[in-house]
Amino acid sequence: MKLFFLKTWENIDFKPILKLIQIEMFPTRS
Repeated sequence: MKLFFLKTWENIDFKPILKLIQIEMFPTRS
């Protein structure tokens, strides 16, 4: 179960999510 979870976790692309989190936490005023 844990192994399956880790494998799925690794396969998730976090870049878009991290970008969204960064925008939410540190809004850049342009």
